Amino acid sequence: MNISIISGHPRVSWSYKMAQRSKVSFQKREREKAQQQKQRDKDARRLEAKQRKANREPGDSHEDPDLAGMKPGPQPLPEQWHWAGKRDR
Repeated sequence: MNISIISGHPRVSWSYKMAQRSKVSFQKREREKAQQQKQRDKDARRLEAKQRKANREPGDSHEDPDLAGMKPGPQPLPEQWHWAGKRDR
């Protein structure tokens, strides 16, 4: 490192400043590479999910078993509730 004093102020040589800049540039490039790799991984996951969805058979619906067979609107009473309407006279 060359230090020269001009007008009472120390000056650092150009080569020393370039070394500092390259470290920052190198770190920035590494961050950019990591970001690009993350984006590629994300694209691959999206493509894989799209292919899984396309290859799934139509009968493979992931329906909630509690809601299976229900239609919008009023539902008929289940068999266990029919006793309330039938009273012995």
